[in-house]
Amino acid sequence: MQLCESKRLRLNSLSPVLTRRVVMQHRVSRRGVGALLIALTLLAATNAFAALGKIAGTVKDAQTGAPLPGANLTVVGTILGASSDADGNYFILNVPPGVYSVRVTYIGYETKVINNVAVRLDVTTPIDVTLTQTVVAGEEVTVVAERALVDRTLTASRASISANELNNTLPTSSIAEVVETTASTFRGYIRGGRKYESRTLVDGINISDTYFSGGTGDGVYQLYTSTRRSEGSETNVVNVNPETVSELAVLAGTFNAEYDAASAGIINIATRDGGRKLSGKVFFRSSAGGLNHAGPGVYNDLARFQNDRQSLLNNKTASDSARARLMAFDENSKSTFGYGEDPTMDGELSLGGPLTEKGNFYFSSRVLNSHGRFTNEFTREINSSLKLNYNLTNTQKLTANVILNDGGILGGWKNRTFSSRFKFFPVGNPQNEKLGLVSYLAWTNSISPKTFFDVRASYIGRTSRFGYSDDDGNGRIEQGEDGEFLKLTTKEQSEKYLGVGGSGVIGTQRTFFTGDPGNERYHDVPFSSGQYRFGQPGFYYEELKRNAIQLKGDLTSQINFNHQLKAGFLYRRHSVEDFQQRTQVIKTFDRNFPFEETSYKLNPQEFALYAQDRIEYQGIIINAGVRIDGFDTGAEQFGDFFNVSRSDTLPSGAIQRTQLRSANVPTKWFFGPRLGISHPISDNAAMHYSWGRFFSPPSFSLIFENYGNFSNPSLPYVQDVTLDPPTATAYEIGVQWSFLPDFRMDATAYYRDISNYGTTGYSINPAAGQGFGSYTYVTSFGYADARGIELTLEKRPSGWLSGRFSYAFSYIKGAANASSISPNKNAFSAAADAANGIPFDDRYQWNTFPVNITGGGNALASGFDREHRMSMTFLVDLPYEIDITGISSAQSGFWYFLTNTTTDLRGREQKRSPWSYRTDLRLSKGFNFGGTRFGRLFVEGRNIFNQSNILTWDNFDIASSVLWEKDQNPTGTLNRPTTADGVPLYDIARELYFGIDFSF
Repeated sequence: MQLCESKRLRLNSLSPVLTRRVVMQHRVSRRGVGALLIALTLLAATNAFAALGKIAGTVKDAQTGAPLPGANLTVVGTILGASSDADGNYFILNVPPGVYSVRVTYIGYETKVINNVAVRLDVTTPIDVTLTQTVVAGEEVTVVAERALVDRTLTASRASISANELNNTLPTSSIAEVVETTASTFRGYIRGGRKYESRTLVDGINISDTYFSGGTGDGVYQLYTSTRRSEGSETNVVNVNPETVSELAVLAGTFNAEYDAASAGIINIATRDGGRKLSGKVFFRSSAGGLNHAGPGVYNDLARFQNDRQSLLNNKTASDSARARLMAFDENSKSTFGYGEDPTMDGELSLGGPLTEKGNFYFSSRVLNSHGRFTNEFTREINSSLKLNYNLTNTQKLTANVILNDGGILGGWKNRTFSSRFKFFPVGNPQNEKLGLVSYLAWTNSISPKTFFDVRASYIGRTSRFGYSDDDGNGRIEQGEDGEFLKLTTKEQSEKYLGVGGSGVIGTQRTFFTGDPGNERYHDVPFSSGQYRFGQPGFYYEELKRNAIQLKGDLTSQINFNHQLKAGFLYRRHSVEDFQQRTQVIKTFDRNFPFEETSYKLNPQEFALYAQDRIEYQGIIINAGVRIDGFDTGAEQFGDFFNVSRSDTLPSGAIQRTQLRSANVPTKWFFGPRLGISHPISDNAAMHYSWGRFFSPPSFSLIFENYGNFSNPSLPYVQDVTLDPPTATAYEIGVQWSFLPDFRMDATAYYRDISNYGTTGYSINPAAGQGFGSYTYVTSFGYADARGIELTLEKRPSGWLSGRFSYAFSYIKGAANASSISPNKNAFSAAADAANGIPFDDRYQWNTFPVNITGGGNALASGFDREHRMSMTFLVDLPYEIDITGISSAQSGFWYFLTNTTTDLRGREQKRSPWSYRTDLRLSKGFNFGGTRFGRLFVEGRNIFNQSNILTWDNFDIASSVLWEKDQNPTGTLNRPTTADGVPLYDIARELYFGIDFSF
């Protein structure tokens, strides 16, 4: 980083709008520095500690070039600082991300203040200083640090996103949407890895959901109860408010050993601290009316529904007349349940400032209230966070942070999602309520200017509940009922809601639920081929809890100017607890309690050790490290796969098929070496090379779903608790080049070799007396390789324009099981194989062949292999405080197989869906009220050209797939805008928002 000497901050070359912004940002950063210091403590026991920034360089005499030992350097407004050594070298550790001023003093020399020093996560900011001798005591010179576009310390690719893009500036509604603008990421997938192979860290704490990940995992959609247990936005246990973020970095492919276990990538978030002066911001946004969806209307077939009802009436039989009376949905019902009529609103309040002379605070609260785009949808979330920093002494600090995400459990409301199956009977779809919590306490102790350690204790947790409310206890679920969810505990209660023996009937009356939704056809809408129902859903209640406590310690020592050593440990104890009641098919072995019940509590554990050396010389930077991870499922395996069940009677009198598990599951250990190298190739260019081995703990739904008992009495399936988690070996080479002032290019080529990329099933026929003739055992299987090229062009803020353009070429191939053309045995029986057992390890020698990762069905879990992706983010400063910000993106389509092209799977023809295009814009007008008080009015458009971007197609039957292949019409034979589980076939339609914000 070069210095441009001046007696004042050099802003004359910038536009008036940018000048105003830089001055304001400088003031804000000065206020926030005090708190950011204390974030020293953040460095703590989590990887955040290792991921804060460093300022380093030399101090020399301006005339002679001789080093000046003992020069004092301080980060203005903080307690951070250092003294230069005998060679004039210095370093300042643990600097939180932000923009600072550095003051340099030396006896007999002028004092120099260097403004605009930008510090980023896990990056060394080089500042070399020259001082001039003076005979006038107290003379001070102010200079501006020129930010180097090429980061010569970068040893692996990373995309850094500053607060300017995150803090409600772009036309986005979440941090995840900003992350999508980076080259490595598409719809939550990083370089071909599954969603659960990536981790989100907040101040080093892993906040990723451990059971599901953004609508993916085993059992996300409950077919017979039409329940989605995870939405696309639910990647983490909490959502992070944009205003609380000081910097975000996306680390893809390779990353240092100090980061949490992940085999695809890391999203690393550093949160803000309060400052020495009170500051805050108020933000509000609302859609202009209700939100529309793309594709055909949900009720374009309402006339067919009414014709079916009339046909039943025309039959003039008692049974058909009774069915017709139950088909009560009509045009007025759309208004009763709501269908794109009410606006979506969100607002955020943030406030930060001092908390006694030794501490500070930062508080943020965001409210989202949305009625969605489809029938009967409703979502309300309140996300609040409070961060406290306190200096115990000059060398010891405490940091505490609490992030609370309430989705109704505390506030007492219920949320609703859309179900295509019950679009003509919206009360048949279960409601939900959720709660997420992240908290940590960090203690940082500086042993010396070169060495400090950090210890951090944290707790994360998320609870999800699904069910029905019967507030008046009349046995029927009605619109507006939102009290406690029903749980069935007695025979009488079961009969009241499920009918006699689960038949759905008591005498001549039909109950609200049925015990046999998999086979009950009385309530099927006639024209829908069993896709729609007008009554009697299956019963469903679930409370799913997953939480973890963590203790982590890190030691960092800058042993000399060229070597920074880091080492640490991690212990994480999880708790996974699920209680579930549901009906799928009739429970023939217990007609008094004709529902399935799952109940278990398990305590998986994680262990980790790492050591790392960051070696920095003028011509080369090396990051060398190793990480050892251990994973203990805390579960038991079947002792005999042909004798897996027994019949037990619970205290309530209910009968269940208990799983016979007696074999211990050993802890799995993983060794992960890492190496990254960077070296300059000119003053304006540098190259980097990196390699590493990486591991991710499996999604808990893949190993624990249906654990403990055989809940489904017909062809049950169970997960392998010894499932081998995904591992990856990653390689990367890249170059940075500043080819023009304020312009930078970053090009990276990568390759990832992934093991245990998917799953496969074994069909096992157990011994007689198990209660079922066959079950499916699901275990890890397959490989994948992901390779590609990523190109980013960046225009840093100067003049009237700043922005970023990225292009990614991606190639992802996964292994397909060739069992239909090769003797890969995956079916076993007690009669034929009990003596020899089941050779599960043989699956690693099965014949496979590579295929593209295809789309179709659930758009949240498929279709992420887009060969070409482009994204552009821009910020334009115009006169009169007018700003335009925008995001524009384009992607090639997803791959899909054609039907019936060949009986040999290796020769099946593939095609791609159409390209997708989307542009979002925000136009804002600012108002300066003096000092740091500033307000904005804005209007925002999403998908302003109203492109119909296809995410998947409705493949519920062959005819629908043929229609898709012939006309690329994704709506299927039922001409609907979603899949059966309610996931949209298209990205959003055009949406218009307006809003206001005010900061001080």
